[in-house]
Amino acid sequence: MRPILLMLLVVAPISLLMHPVAAGVEDDETLEAREIQAWMSDNETVSISWRNIQTDSIFLLTNLTRANYSLYRSTAPINSSNIDFLQPVTAPIPACTSVTLLDCRGLSHVVTLTITPGEDDWFYYGVVTYFENGSKTKNLTAGLSSMASPVYEQAHEIWAPLRLRGSYDVETTRTTLTWINQNEVGAELPQEGNDSYRVHVWRHLQPLSRLGFNSSEVLVANLSAMVGAVARDSYTSDPLGSGLEQGAYYSVTYAFPDYEDTRLLGSNTLIELIREDNVAPSAVLNLSGSHNETTGITSLTWELTTNETNLTATVWRSAARIGAVPSTGVEAIAEFSGATTSFNLSLLSGIYGDFHYAVTLRDATGNQRSSLTTAEVIGPFHEETLLDAERQPTAISVTRMTNTETVIIWRDVPMQSEASYHIWQSFESQITAASIGDGSVQSVATVQTSPQSVSLHIEMFVSR
Repeated sequence: MRPILLMLLVVAPISLLMHPVAAGVEDDETLEAREIQAWMSDNETVSISWRNIQTDSIFLLTNLTRANYSLYRSTAPINSSNIDFLQPVTAPIPACTSVTLLDCRGLSHVVTLTITPGEDDWFYYGVVTYFENGSKTKNLTAGLSSMASPVYEQAHEIWAPLRLRGSYDVETTRTTLTWINQNEVGAELPQEGNDSYRVHVWRHLQPLSRLGFNSSEVLVANLSAMVGAVARDSYTSDPLGSGLEQGAYYSVTYAFPDYEDTRLLGSNTLIELIREDNVAPSAVLNLSGSHNETTGITSLTWELTTNETNLTATVWRSAARIGAVPSTGVEAIAEFSGATTSFNLSLLSGIYGDFHYAVTLRDATGNQRSSLTTAEVIGPFHEETLLDAERQPTAISVTRMTNTETVIIWRDVPMQSEASYHIWQSFESQITAASIGDGSVQSVATVQTSPQSVSLHIEMFVSR
């Protein structure tokens, strides 16, 4: 199994090497690496070091500035007979990164690799020099560029849940995490008895890397492995309370009596934060508006008092005063970027009545003000976009019921429950808008919607 690269390269002048450079000049045109060695650390990493040749040759030092190393790994000693069958674990590694040529002499290199979880074996390492023209050195001398003795590498298997996911519910102010138990994918970790693990849930404000915990995490739950007869695969927090506005990450680990895998090498830590936020954006200020009867457009403007980003503005409309949103009779008529400070509503035809408006802001989590003050609501505006035909009742008929009673019947204008109906009378000519306007006809009755009829009293002995 190939180790995981953790840190590419550390270089230092020869004077800083862990062991002294052998005296004498190493004018080796192959630029073969020198004094390779490897050692395992307690944090389940292995480090491999080597150095450049020690030379005063300007020609060789110049070639070093143009050369690269490749690091190889194998369970068998690495030499010229098997190198072509191996793949480098790290490449390319510049042989010289110093400003001056002389600093390239004996320059040391250190590569640190994370050992593959579950690894338990002995390994050899070798360093091959690649030249500017693409050729490489064929020398892999034991003790120089190839290890004569192997290094033992061991890393614990990953014991952790998989595919950790999380979400926050703005209504309940709870965070829920879900995961897949490792036993579901073939592991046989004890979930009952004295050797069983417990589930630890950790919360932290910064993402954690594959290096594991860094003391910023807080244990928020210590749970049993089982919930009744079922393995635990989720966690829901207690209500996080009001006034919280924070981004958080979570990690979930298995804690055994004598071991807890906190390396976070699998998928048991969140890489995307959960926005735990139950604070609504502040109200807009100076909401104002007007309705243009000629164009049929209602215009609103307002000011922002927040620097929050990713907000959504919602415009609400209602025939009654708006006290809360959402609520019965209050319609959300538009949504757009929260950075916007104006809105024009082009009303469709057929509108007649008084309407109120409100504007609220909603953040990415879903928080918005629900109970509104009078300062956040504007109106009513009288909005009227009726066409002439839409203003007229239909199916008008007149019937003389008796000598003294005449009944007029009509059909109301649809969807205009607030309308009033004026009854006009003329004995001279047909009633027109002009005659109503010049006062040559007489108003005899005014009724509200619903009756759809009116009875007129006619005096006795009248003929007309």
